[in-house]
Amino acid sequence: MIDDINKNLKLLIAFVLDNSFSTQGLKVNNFIASFNSLTESIKNEGLSDYIELQLTVFDTPKSKTVKKFTDEVSEPIKQGRAPFLSEAIELSLQGISARKRKLIKLGEDSYKPWLFILTDGHSVDDVSKTADKLKEWDEAGKLLYMPFLLSDSVAVKIEPISINKRALVLKEMSADAFLKWVYEAGKIRITTQPNRGVRFDKKGLEGFAKL
Repeated sequence: MIDDINKNLKLLIAFVLDNSFSTQGLKVNNFIASFNSLTESIKNEGLSDYIELQLTVFDTPKSKTVKKFTDEVSEPIKQGRAPFLSEAIELSLQGISARKRKLIKLGEDSYKPWLFILTDGHSVDDVSKTADKLKEWDEAGKLLYMPFLLSDSVAVKIEPISINKRALVLKEMSADAFLKWVYEAGKIRITTQPNRGVRFDKKGLEGFAKL
């Protein structure tokens, strides 16, 4: 696969993970374990120079990026944090922008970044302005984002975000399958030209998401 990679570009993949008091601890822990395994797989397969991951979570008093794009491993996270969803997304976007600027200074370039938002839908801050920014970046070709719900509960707060991109519901214990789906799409992406669109395998979603 290394021979097929577009070696002039990096793919930045960012995640915002809900670790609030309303999210099941087991599901969050499963995601973190799977995320760390994915980070190790990228390294072991020799793809660290082409795929970089970032992970942002809720924290107190402010949201926190526990793995920046250039970090090798994720910091531990705590459960039961206040759900400042808009703040966490904004912090993730700042990390994406900062990394892109750094790559430009280094004479490198990147594909359109990917952002995956995983939440139970509850938030104590207003997400409407952040939703507008996501839409603006998406329409300008600066970002591809996808929202996922961690439960079937009514998610009023995420509606401004999911109105443009329908939020799919992740099934229980599906972190491995979800991250594998993202990784496989990423490995395909880094072999293509940047002007080509991204097509995610919807059939691959059937194992871990409710369509």
